[in-house]
Amino acid sequence: MNRQRLLVAVVAVMILSGVFLWHRGAERQSRACFANLSAAFAAGRASAILGEVHSAYDFPAHWPQVFSESDGTEPRVTALRALLYLCQLYRETPLSLAVDIQSVEAQADGTTAVIATLNLSASGRDLPFSLGPIHHHKFVLARDGLVAMHIISHDPIAFSR
Repeated sequence: MNRQRLLVAVVAVMILSGVFLWHRGAERQSRACFANLSAAFAAGRASAILGEVHSAYDFPAHWPQVFSESDGTEPRVTALRALLYLCQLYRETPLSLAVDIQSVEAQADGTTAVIATLNLSASGRDLPFSLGPIHHHKFVLARDGLVAMHIISHDPIAFSR
């Protein structure tokens, strides 16, 4: 009887480990990150948009046009304020982020390189800035915790107001 219980416990641990490793996989987590980002734009949830950005993301390095004049505010707080403003501006006609992932490749350092095309738009309205083009663009994702991967870096994105 004890052997049977032990065998059941071992099989259960193996199955749970397999599910955990599958859910934690780079391909699955990368696609989930961009799907969550797209859903956050559609819902107008600034904090959820920022939630898909890694905690170690260097805002001033990636967006020097926006963060060139520091007022001493933490860059993540400045980014959240800008996203809150953008989401408020498009409260009635939510933004849409279309994502087309061309490739996902795990890197030796534990990060994941994602090549994707992104298109941010607002139905029937112009954006108050210009982004892009973001075609076949390289994004680097890294684990931010045990399972989830978030954007930690990317190729430069042209931005103008």
